[in-house]
Amino acid sequence: MGTKYLYMFFVKGVSSILLLLSSVLVARVIDIDQFGTFSFVISLVTVFSFTAIWGTDRYCLKEISLVPRRFSENSRVIVLGAYSVILINTALLSIVIWWFLPGHVQIEGKWTAIGAILLLLFRSLLRVSTSIMKGLNRVILSEVLLNSARPLLLIFLLMIFAVFLPGKTSVANVLLLFAASFTVFFVVSNLFVINTIGFKAKITSSAFSSTYKCAFAFFIVGVGTPLLAEVNTIELGLYGTREQVALFSAAKRIVSVVLMGLVSANLLISPKIAPLFKEKKMQQLAALIRSNNLFVLLITSFPVALLLVFSEQAMGLFGDEYVKSAVYLKILLIGQVVNVLCGPVLLVATLTGLQKWASIIVLFSCAISFLLCETLIPRYGVFGAVYSAVAGTVCVNISLVLLIYIKHGINISMFNLLHKNIHE
Repeated sequence: MGTKYLYMFFVKGVSSILLLLSSVLVARVIDIDQFGTFSFVISLVTVFSFTAIWGTDRYCLKEISLVPRRFSENSRVIVLGAYSVILINTALLSIVIWWFLPGHVQIEGKWTAIGAILLLLFRSLLRVSTSIMKGLNRVILSEVLLNSARPLLLIFLLMIFAVFLPGKTSVANVLLLFAASFTVFFVVSNLFVINTIGFKAKITSSAFSSTYKCAFAFFIVGVGTPLLAEVNTIELGLYGTREQVALFSAAKRIVSVVLMGLVSANLLISPKIAPLFKEKKMQQLAALIRSNNLFVLLITSFPVALLLVFSEQAMGLFGDEYVKSAVYLKILLIGQVVNVLCGPVLLVATLTGLQKWASIIVLFSCAISFLLCETLIPRYGVFGAVYSAVAGTVCVNISLVLLIYIKHGINISMFNLLHKNIHE
């Protein structure tokens, strides 16, 4: 596993750099108010995309990892059902975007709405197709397609647009370029899926409704996670200025670098959790999580220290007007440090039969974060959004650590490196 961890760390490191560079480039080609509008729309699309997916990404990952046979009829039905759910949900959500968003959240022009709808559709499809690849034990390849090759293409498209159409870049154009990058790599990833599990399959109405039902618990957890992450941006967009949204969003994008180690390691262990739990190999599962935590701890400490010391320089990547958001970056780091210390809580909970409990905890944390936003943002502006974000992150992570320990007897936090689990 050591070599795979190094490969994944390298891939995730490249992915994090490319994702950050794409955000920096967007901030450079449009002004700060436009970047605030763009960030606001992206937050809405992020939440909507998890609604469109309906938890089918995690459902596919779990089911296909349990039976990873090539050309399996059951796998084809699962995949077709997931894609069908996304198409129907996106069609319904498109009505909301087209008719309600322009008047209520100050999105100007039909092309902005069209860009948001296309981004919603192909972002959702790509997330599911790459989750299927993870279930087929192509974790590193799925990460390369989703978060390395795709942002690299996006950077290329943005640079071409900026060179040949200087001064013409708008929020709508950027959204359309984002949608194009997701479209290209959905086609690529889906070709791999078809080549692995086959193409032809029949999905009955009962199988289709079963997909909705089986994925519902994953949907609650899935939609709660981005809602928890994005509710602060959305609330700040409703109560604050576009410049405030831009400053807060830029700080969030920088602090996401801290999660590189956690996400890269989690991606690698994700196909192994459900089979180990199903076979009741709890000691092996605990050992897997301990080795995972050690890797995460080793590679997370350096970026945290680096961002604390050079926070102003980091925010300066977006432009001189973003340097003042360095203080927000430092506070947001607190929440992400707790996230890292608690380990892969949501992943383990959703893949070991605790998804319903996890969904309750995530939604409860969302409610806490929302109420804090409603109270603090009108009074303290960006600081209100920052404090509510940290509170929500701390609440959900600590609660899930306790839940998993009570239900399964496994301590999955970083403290399991100090001693073996009591229940083993």
